Parts: sequence; C-alpha cells; structure tokens
Amino acid sequence: MARLARGRGDVDAVYGAAAAERTLAERRHVTALLARHGTEVVDAVPDELAPALADRYLTLKARGHL
Repeated sequence: MARLARGRGDVDAVYGAAAAERTLAERRHVTALLARHGTEVVDAVPDELAPALADRYLTLKARGHL
C-alpha cells in the first residue's frame, strides 16, 4: 500500500497513489478510533503480522492485562 501511495509516473499511477493514500488515512483513523475505545490494535503488513502479534501478546501478558 505504501509503495502504491508513492507512485506518480502516469495518470494510472497518480490515481493508484490517491486511492492508496485514502485507504491509509482510513486505516489510521479506524486504528485510532479503536485504540481510543481501549481495543488493542496490531497494524502490520502480512509478513510482519505473526511476530507483531506475538510481541503484543507478550507485552500484554507481562503487564498483567490478560
């Protein structure tokens, strides 16, 4: 998604970049909204999701929040 947001080569790339930017902004908004309501949010790309979830789990466990 971030790679698409940086595209500026031609009309299609600009359109793709605008769509990617909007999606990223909506994602940030939803993440912030959920966090404000006390929900733990792990926002990671698929390749980084498993270690990010494990790290968050261990952090919550260490804090006694499980």
